[in-house]
Amino acid sequence: LPEALEPGPHKATMTASDNLQNRSAQSLGFDVVPAAAELMANVIAFPNPFKDRTYFFFELTDPADVQVRVFSTAGREVWHTEQFVDTPQQVSIRWDGVDFARDPVANGTYLYRVEARPRRSTPGEGPVLKHVGKVVVMRD
Repeated sequence: LPEALEPGPHKATMTASDNLQNRSAQSLGFDVVPAAAELMANVIAFPNPFKDRTYFFFELTDPADVQVRVFSTAGREVWHTEQFVDTPQQVSIRWDGVDFARDPVANGTYLYRVEARPRRSTPGEGPVLKHVGKVVVMRD
């Protein structure tokens, strides 16, 4: 194959023959995409468990709109934040263990969901990268 293929659909055909000149050909269709696929990796909450605050760390390969939401084990949303990440990078988002009213949440286990919608995708289309995890609040 040529070293640099233009983005879009392509077709490769391989032809082979044996010593008796019996020939066979097979084709393969494929698409060349303009860049690497969007990726969110290495998502963790640290420290975990925590007393005063935790950070949600993750890596993004593309600029993206990011949303972090924290839920009680009963499914009630207790906190969320949104931000735009403009370059591929490692991201950290701080949560002080408080709810929407800025009151400290009770000791216990909470679920968090990190979602990233890469900006190069057409709005409303393309992948929404998601990660769900647990974080534990342990105060004195």
